[in-house]
Amino acid sequence: MDVFEKKEESPFMENIMKDMFRNKNLERITDNTFGLKMERKVLKYEGEYFKGERHGKGKEFNKEGNLIYEGEYANGKWDGKGKQYTDEGMFGTGREPNLLYEGEFKNGKWNGKGKKYRIGLVGRSSEHEGNFVDGKFVG
Repeated sequence: MDVFEKKEESPFMENIMKDMFRNKNLERITDNTFGLKMERKVLKYEGEYFKGERHGKGKEFNKEGNLIYEGEYANGKWDGKGKQYTDEGMFGTGREPNLLYEGEFKNGKWNGKGKKYRIGLVGRSSEHEGNFVDGKFVG
């Protein structure tokens, strides 16, 4: 299944993605505002760029094309408000990704207010809610 069949896209984005599949040498389209990064015909990143780096709002995907992060970037790293998902794919019925953490990020790590979720067989529940520093819960 092609990536653009798995994701809801605008007709404009679908045409860009189709062009990228046809041109195997094309990895990224960017005009310093919005772009896509593809590797081996799988979408790796969709979002805003600034001076060639991920900067602004975007979504990141693993090698299977599953969503692993959506939120804000600064200088190529997760930075600002965002949601991190496990890279194991979809939960239960396959309709939504496994949410691992939602909250604030700094330099690619959980920093600030956030919620870490425990993923179980029945669903997810909040395991820790509060402040995080360098990826660790501090209360």
